Amino acid sequence: MGTGVTLPLWPLSSTYMRWMKAKARIRTGMESLCRRLRSRSATLAHWACAKRDSMTQPS
Repeated sequence: MGTGVTLPLWPLSSTYMRWMKAKARIRTGMESLCRRLRSRSATLAHWACAKRDSMTQPS
C-alpha cells in the first residue's frame, strides 16, 4: 500500500471514531432509558430496548 491510500484514511478514521463514541453514548442512554421505562410502561420500554438493540448492530 502506498501513502496515497493511507493518507485519506486519517480524517475518515477520526470521523469513524467520533461516530462510534457517539453511538456508544446513545446506546448507554438507551440502556438507562430502557431500564427506567420498564417499571412504568411496558410498551415504551419495549420500544426503547428495540431501539437500543438496533443500535448495537453494526449498520
